[in-house]
Amino acid sequence: VMAELKASVQALGRGNIGSALTLGIHSIGTSMSAVGNRLKSFGTGLSTFGRGVMTYGSKMMAFAGMGLAGVTYVTKRFIDLGDALNKMSARTGATVEWLSAMSFGAERSGATIEMLEQAIRKLNKAIAEAQQGNRTPYEVFSKLRIDPTSMEFKSMDAGAQFELVARRLNEVQSQAEKTRLAMALFEEGGVMLLPLLGDIDKLKQKAKELGIIMTKEQADTAAALLDSWTNVKYQLNAIFMSLGEAIAPALKQVATWLSK
Repeated sequence: VMAELKASVQALGRGNIGSALTLGIHSIGTSMSAVGNRLKSFGTGLSTFGRGVMTYGSKMMAFAGMGLAGVTYVTKRFIDLGDALNKMSARTGATVEWLSAMSFGAERSGATIEMLEQAIRKLNKAIAEAQQGNRTPYEVFSKLRIDPTSMEFKSMDAGAQFELVARRLNEVQSQAEKTRLAMALFEEGGVMLLPLLGDIDKLKQKAKELGIIMTKEQADTAAALLDSWTNVKYQLNAIFMSLGEAIAPALKQVATWLSK
């Protein structure tokens, strides 16, 4: 594709605008073909992701009537959600599936997915400090009967570690002590997350029943589709800049003539 764009620019340099347009359009066609392949993969992912939504038949029929606008909206939502979960998974160490379920749980319990991510990252920091010998976080984990230096704990991903901490916090009888421990591990956001921490299993099960858990494969498809669209956008910008540069002298002459 980039070779064709280069040839298009060279054609413009020779003054052959027709050839430049042909080469430029062909390069865009190649890129759009790649986007088409991504959309086919997106369709498969969307079919799986939407099983829960399909239970609302009348709503889906109404949505189908939206035509292109509806498809565009669904595609954008799919891309935004998949790309966000992929990036969040990379930042936190939790799986896409777990984060997908927990984002639903966070909203149901009055928190946000941003609060959840911050809590996971703060917990990861507390775990790392405890493993490095910092007594303050280590003592907090000890009160929850968790050894952050054990091989069993280290083998867990971030989501599993978060859930273990949540379950042990729920076993604390004193609400004041529970709040204090939550703040020690999650800082200020710990209090907001207490309702979520108490209902993790129920909320995960509900998300599963609704069929709204996005898989890693679906998130990868969304991220790849976003990359393809971004490539097309920048290739179009390159062609427009080249065409503008080629016709600018002629337009300048016309403008000069009209101004006389």
